[in-house]
Amino acid sequence: TMARRNARNRQPTPSPPPSPSPSPPHRQAPNAAGAHLKIVLQFQSLTPPEFHGTEGPEAVAEWIRQLEQNFDLLQCSDGQKFYPQGYRMRMERAFWDLTQGTGTVEEYEREFTRMSAFAPHMVDTDLKKAHKFRDGLSHTLRMHVASQGNLSFDETVIRATQLESYQTPNVSAPSVQLVQPISSAPPDSSSGNRKFDSRRDNRKGKRGGNDRRGERPFARDQFLKCRNCGCYHLG
Repeated sequence: TMARRNARNRQPTPSPPPSPSPSPPHRQAPNAAGAHLKIVLQFQSLTPPEFHGTEGPEAVAEWIRQLEQNFDLLQCSDGQKFYPQGYRMRMERAFWDLTQGTGTVEEYEREFTRMSAFAPHMVDTDLKKAHKFRDGLSHTLRMHVASQGNLSFDETVIRATQLESYQTPNVSAPSVQLVQPISSAPPDSSSGNRKFDSRRDNRKGKRGGNDRRGERPFARDQFLKCRNCGCYHLG
């Protein structure tokens, strides 16, 4: 009995169940507005270049290059380069309603290119981009460009610019005036009578050519009837 008791005492005691591992700490989502504001402030501290849309294509390329360089310094990903949804929708609607209005073709093309970035799905092909630009032109230019068929975007801009230059009056060109020829003859209020007299004089010249004024006309009784032929002869 003693041996059995000792054998039972030598049996290993069961280990307690493992305690549950602590749950990882809950990570709170960062404040999107605060993170965006932080990036904006950091971006402004780099004094980014400004572009007003009138500097030309070379200035555009340089402006984009400097902006990309600033984004690289900030380690700003493409996902952080965004516009708020409400602002993007407003600009998309404004691009949909964009027309030339009273501006020139060059001004319209500049605004069209700027605002098309907010609605890339409207201009994702060159043909759609050309048609969207053409539909916003003034009525006269739109009719002329549409008659040329399916032009590319660059061809549409060039053709509209050329047509606009033909329609714009050249204020520096001297105006043409019709000059009345100066007559050497003095003015005469009876010019109508003078014309009639000249026609009458022409008829006189055609009849005889000799001026017989002052000669006496022959009377019929001065002619004698010929006994041989029965005709009248002078004397």
